[in-house]
Amino acid sequence: MMKRKIAPEELRKILKNHKEWLVRKGRRGVKADFREAKLVRAKLWGADLMGADLTEADLTEADLWEADLREAKLTGAKLWGADLMGADLRGAVLGGADLRETKLMIAKLWGADLMGANLTGANLRGADLWGADLREADLQEANLREVDLRKAVLGGTEDLIIEQLSKVKTLYQAKLDPELEQEIKEKCPHLLEPPKDDDESE
Repeated sequence: MMKRKIAPEELRKILKNHKEWLVRKGRRGVKADFREAKLVRAKLWGADLMGADLTEADLTEADLWEADLREAKLTGAKLWGADLMGADLRGAVLGGADLRETKLMIAKLWGADLMGANLTGANLRGADLWGADLREADLQEANLREVDLRKAVLGGTEDLIIEQLSKVKTLYQAKLDPELEQEIKEKCPHLLEPPKDDDESE
């Protein structure tokens, strides 16, 4: 299926209307609709896309550095090689998304839906995936150094090995496959303990 091309002028207009929609809480403006849009190498640095619909959009190598994508719909989106460093993806839906070689360093992915997403070769260093759903996601060769995976769902995750998990920040209360959990208990038991910055009052 052909992707819908978005000209630069149209993109600016959509972003402006979306911002007004957010500020006016839906009373004015128009919610951004980028479903099946072609946004290859789009310059969306710091863009406010909270709640936007980017289902199956092509964002290959797009610049989304520090973009606000909270609760955005990115189901099946193509984000190969995109720069999402520092982006806010809390509650975003990324099920089945192509995130190969994506830059997700220090990104916020609390409670994000990454079920079935392809994260092969993605750089997630320092990212926060507290409570994220990574079931059936492909994490082959993904950089998980200092990633916060507390309460994350990792059951059925593909190509996830102990060498990757040994470098994460924490796996406290994460849901792992039994075999992998046993390996963690034997080799890196500290990762299953409450992290030092954990709020015991929660």
